[in-house]
Amino acid sequence: MPYLTPSVAELHQRAATWYKQHGLLEEAMHHFLAAGDFEAAARLIGENFHSLWEYGEMPTPLRWFEALPAAFVHEQPQLCLWYAQVLSH
Repeated sequence: MPYLTPSVAELHQRAATWYKQHGLLEEAMHHFLAAGDFEAAARLIGENFHSLWEYGEMPTPLRWFEALPAAFVHEQPQLCLWYAQVLSH
């Protein structure tokens, strides 16, 4: 069987998963976005929003929200609430 070269998106997905498993959230987000995996990016926000909020790390989720397509954020009620919370901070 010939070796199949993974797509660029698949490589970004693998990198994102590795970074997430190792607690490197900024790097994971970068690769989820580069892979076009907005669902995984939203999960990463959801999994970390409260701890980022607690530690006053609002620039981080703000960058993440601004990197997501606005239409995607608008379709996710919880993302809209968190985004509004960040913006009001």
